[in-house]
Amino acid sequence: MARALSTVRTAVRDHIDEDSASYWTDASVTRQIVRSASALWTRIVQIRKDYFLSATPCTLTLASGTFRYALPSDFFEAKLMRTTTSGQENVTWKPSHMASAKFIEGLRADITINSPSEFLYQIVANQTIVVSPIPRAVLAASVEYIALPVEPSADADTFGALDPFLDYVEYDAAAKLLAKGPQGDPAYWQAMADKEWIAIL
Repeated sequence: MARALSTVRTAVRDHIDEDSASYWTDASVTRQIVRSASALWTRIVQIRKDYFLSATPCTLTLASGTFRYALPSDFFEAKLMRTTTSGQENVTWKPSHMASAKFIEGLRADITINSPSEFLYQIVANQTIVVSPIPRAVLAASVEYIALPVEPSADADTFGALDPFLDYVEYDAAAKLLAKGPQGDPAYWQAMADKEWIAIL
């Protein structure tokens, strides 16, 4: 069963020997938990991006005359793009740089490519995808992508893909809080976090 933010915060408070808010407010504990979870996401992405593959691919629907499209808010990196429009499944997708000659040529208004066999694309600021050549017909594609981490804020929120590794988040958050606090042993909890990271590896 997925652990909620409130459950993790209670565990962290157990580790720092402060059952109720005194030196550390619930808000400060929550902020550190979220930072520790984000740090773990960064570590895991460096060694195995596929762990954070979105359970639901996004759909990219090209429209005639439009070459710039919004991506999901949790988009981090494209893993696989495949055409899903019936009869057009052979159309391929290739990552490319917008400054390349072929990409620029495909965006020229005086050139019309009605049925391209390949689309070039570039992801801009993890928010937008730009395609070339300019589409001249509706075409749908499925995009498998690496998702950004879940950042819980409400007590009932869970951590999504990070649930199996929440011991690391607890220990790391406790160590970081104790390092700024009036008492306690941050080194112990940092060692516990490091041990948990080795277990994750």
